[in-house]
Amino acid sequence: MRRAAFAVIAALAVSSAGWGATTLRGALAVDAVDGVSVGDVRLAPAAIESEAARLARQRPRRLPAALRMAADRAIERLWLEGEAAARGLRLDPRAARSPRTLLRGAVADALAGAEPERDARRFVHAFDSFHARWRSRTRCAIAYHDPYADRCANIAAARAGKCRWMGEATLCTLAIDRRARWLIVQDAPFAGRSWPAAKGLSSSAAARLRQARNEGDSLVVRLRSRARAAELVLAVYASARTIRQRASRKARRAQAVAAAARAAAARREASARERTARRRDPNLSEPALAAARAACARQVAESDPYTFGFGTQDVVGGAEGLIAARTALARRLGDVARDVHDRRRLRPLRYAVVAGNRQLARLAAASAAGDDQAVARLLARFDARTEPERAQARRVDLGDCLVRPAR
Repeated sequence: MRRAAFAVIAALAVSSAGWGATTLRGALAVDAVDGVSVGDVRLAPAAIESEAARLARQRPRRLPAALRMAADRAIERLWLEGEAAARGLRLDPRAARSPRTLLRGAVADALAGAEPERDARRFVHAFDSFHARWRSRTRCAIAYHDPYADRCANIAAARAGKCRWMGEATLCTLAIDRRARWLIVQDAPFAGRSWPAAKGLSSSAAARLRQARNEGDSLVVRLRSRARAAELVLAVYASARTIRQRASRKARRAQAVAAAARAAAARREASARERTARRRDPNLSEPALAAARAACARQVAESDPYTFGFGTQDVVGGAEGLIAARTALARRLGDVARDVHDRRRLRPLRYAVVAGNRQLARLAAASAAGDDQAVARLLARFDARTEPERAQARRVDLGDCLVRPAR
């Protein structure tokens, strides 16, 4: 009887070792009548045997068990994928590190429902129904049938017992073990995280978890009561589900932080590109250009009373009026800049305006001194001396906006 129980444990330990890197890609074959079929999907014997040979590592004595393990892995994968597709599950890649864990967790959570901890019997029934539903669609050749996993509808389960996947653990019914009628089995690495965190257990159930024995690569609890077994397997599942949810929330927070960091970096890069483009662009920004043109027009209007007949009468008053209008223009050009690049582009024009004002001041000084020859000479040279300010105005697309006095 002990051997029968250990046979169940050994079978589970082998079959729950995890999906390898090879997941029977390319194994679909519609003409595989003597392999494994799940609904309309058939797995060719050649693909199963190839995976089994890899698992057996070319050791003939291990090949029969490897055949059952390879087929069982493929069947489990098809069951989980089929259930996920039927329920329209959208798998969150942040919730697990491996496809197997991700798929198992998503399907288990869907089967268990929103609040599984309220009814252990309903929880067990949900997974029993899942097994029965997909077992009825599965057909296997005898060489690929695992009698304890009991996945093939065309072949009877083992008389010694049968096992059902319950999310984070496997619940087995034993028919001939007098010491225990129920076994709970889980991979030791996963149990090491989920079993100690199980909450809401009776003191005896918690003690049974603490006393769980290692059998190969699995942790095993033996129980006589079905209700106790249901309570325990639900507690282990709920604990693991909480761990998964925390990991998923942590991953989402990390992803949100990373996304925010990427967005900030993208904004910085875009801003840097924009600054580089503005630095290389010789033109004023559109708002600055419009405001500068308005300032030029205002300067023309303010200068108009002093331009006609300039130099023939009241040269001092005319020069002072023009200087006032041009000084106001230089000040306004300093105000219209929207950024450092606008200020840098307008600076040469403002300096040129100040230099032109000095020429007008010399005219006023010569006129005040009564030196008509100096006034005539300065007027003749005025256009040549003030050409830089007009060139700077054209450079920033303001045209010849600066007024030139005419005699």
